Amino acid sequence: MSLYSKPQIELLLDLINESNPGLMELRDLQNTSYGVPKVRTPGPGEIADTTLELYAKPDTFYIGKQIVHYRRVDLSRLFANMVVLLDRWQPGNIRREYIVEQVNKKYNLSLIPDDLPDSVWGATTYNVTIAATSLAYRGILRFQYAPGKRDLDQILNKTVFNIRDWDAQYVEGKPLLSLAGVGIDYTRFKASADSITNGWVIAGTGTGYAQISQLFSWFGKVTGITLDAGVSHTQVGGMAGLTVSRFNLPSANAPEGNAEKFNRVLVIASKPDSWFTGKLLIHYNW
Repeated sequence: MSLYSKPQIELLLDLINESNPGLMELRDLQNTSYGVPKVRTPGPGEIADTTLELYAKPDTFYIGKQIVHYRRVDLSRLFANMVVLLDRWQPGNIRREYIVEQVNKKYNLSLIPDDLPDSVWGATTYNVTIAATSLAYRGILRFQYAPGKRDLDQILNKTVFNIRDWDAQYVEGKPLLSLAGVGIDYTRFKASADSITNGWVIAGTGTGYAQISQLFSWFGKVTGITLDAGVSHTQVGGMAGLTVSRFNLPSANAPEGNAEKFNRVLVIASKPDSWFTGKLLIHYNW
C-alpha cells in the first residue's frame, strides 16, 4: 500500500491531481487552508467522491478560494473482506494515536490521529467510521486486538511497577494514567479500600475522604505520582469530583484489571475536563 504512504499534504496533492491532472503543486497546498471535506456523487466517468474548499492563507501570494473535487482513499475497499489485526500485550484502553501508529507501520499508510474519532478501544472487533473531516481517507476501518508480545512502550517509558505516566506530548497536553496500580498490592489497606462506597464521588470532606486520601498517599510513595482528594480533578494532581467504582475481578466492567494477581480493584476514570485522561486502577486482594 505504498501508494498511500506519503505525508498527509503530499498524499492530498496526489489525490487531487489524480482527478485533476496537473491542477496543483505542493506549494499551492502549503499556502492553503482547508475547509471541511464533503461527500459528493461522482458523475459519469468520474472518480471524485469528495468536494473540498481551499482558502488562501494570509500573507501569501494567493487570494480567494478554490473548490476542488477529488477521490479520498476508501478504507472499506482498501481492506475489503479483511480485519486489521493489531497485537498488543495489554489490548485494553487503547487510544487512536496507537491505532494509527500500528496501522501505518503494518500497512505503510499515512493516517493521522484526527482521521479517527477520539475514543478508547478494548479487545474486540470494531468497525470504526473514519472521521468526516479526514482529508485523505473515508469509509470504515475494521480492526481487532489480540494479545501479542509486550510493547517496549509499556515497559520503558517512565514505567514503575507497570505504571504508565505519559508526559504532555502524548494526549493533547494531558498525561495518561492507564493501568496504574497493576503490580502494586494495596492489600494492607483493604479495609480502607472496601469501606469506600461504590459509586462515591470523591469530595474533600465526608465519608470516604480519609480512606481515599490514605490510598493516594501510599500510591504516591511507591509511584512518585501526587494525587489529592481535596483538589478538583480539573487541577493537576486533583481527584475531587471523580467517581470511585469497585469491582470484583475478573469483571467485564474493568477488562483492563489484573485478574491474575488481584481479586478487587478500585477504578477512577477521568472526565473530559480532567487534568489527565484514561483511568486510575488500584488493585488489592480481599
